[in-house]
Amino acid sequence: MSETFRDHRLKRKNLGIIILIIITIILRLSLFNFKSGDYLYNLSPWVEIIKTNGHFFSLKEAFSNYTPPYLYILVLLSYLPVPTLYSIKLVSIIFDYVIAFLVMLIVKEKYKNGFIPWLSFFTVLFTPTVILNGAVWAQCDAIYVSGLIAMVFFLIKKKWGPALLCFSLAFAFKLQTIFLFPLLITFFLKEKKIRKYFILIPLLYLLFILPNYLLGRKFSDLLTIYWNFQINEDYGLKRLTMNAANLYQWIPNRLVDIILPLGLVFAFSFTLFFILFIYRRRYSLNKETVVKLSFLFALTLPFILPRMHERYFFAADVTSIIYAFYFPRFYYVPVYVITASLFAYLRYLFGININLSFLALLLLLVIFAVLKDFSKKNY
Repeated sequence: MSETFRDHRLKRKNLGIIILIIITIILRLSLFNFKSGDYLYNLSPWVEIIKTNGHFFSLKEAFSNYTPPYLYILVLLSYLPVPTLYSIKLVSIIFDYVIAFLVMLIVKEKYKNGFIPWLSFFTVLFTPTVILNGAVWAQCDAIYVSGLIAMVFFLIKKKWGPALLCFSLAFAFKLQTIFLFPLLITFFLKEKKIRKYFILIPLLYLLFILPNYLLGRKFSDLLTIYWNFQINEDYGLKRLTMNAANLYQWIPNRLVDIILPLGLVFAFSFTLFFILFIYRRRYSLNKETVVKLSFLFALTLPFILPRMHERYFFAADVTSIIYAFYFPRFYYVPVYVITASLFAYLRYLFGININLSFLALLLLLVIFAVLKDFSKKNY
């Protein structure tokens, strides 16, 4: 009788999971017709260039500020008899589910049994910024963030090769991957076995740009695309922050020429100091520490770096969820972080103006709280 009851309960659980997954899919599909400015003025024109210039052969021209791997995806999508808007968004939301699955695996390392890992899975899928980023905005941040979350999972499992492989794949897609690079540097200092795998970062990048080079694009352009098209890019605007709720909401843009280099030096110095702090205090790089550090770096770096966009907190949104599941007393952390990201999104996407200075204050409070907790030494 008890076995029958367990089977019945398992069937109800599985049915509930299937129903919730269907709801998350329907929710995303219902938003597919929205056309963001980035889609109208960047993604859609890029795909038209691809279609009218020989698909893969179009890549010999530097018409995009994205790296080749994502352009390869756009080329493949250009062959499909599906509206460009839908195909681009479909790719992005597939990686929503990849992220959710990886988060569930990480949470399962703490909660072996029960429904809590599944709760983390659906928390990711119902997170407003995760929904908006792909299904509304048609951005591809879910691709590189899935690589970062996979890296975190493999670091917890102490599988160094797969961890560096995932980071390298993420880096080939987006420069914002570097927000979690200090986490790898921390492991580099403390784990000798991981060091040999760092060669994967330049190797994978070179491997991904090679087809584009063979198609005719200048090797120097491909090698410096992050520097030439992203680091130096501010769209002709003298701004310290590109709609990000960070430190530079409190500094007037007229000081950009002075503050920009100072901000870069400050971010580098803070990161270096924090890595050395971890190394000197001999923190154990257990799963709890990995979760704490991944969230701290993902949140702090876009907060203290100048010229950040609102989307650059996407990794922080996801890692804040993992952080709250590992440390339930910090349940408010993802609420604050995702709220700040969400209202910054709304300002850009829908023109809903919120005081970003206040949102930056929310993030600063989170940073202080998490740093204070981290300062309690653990072995």
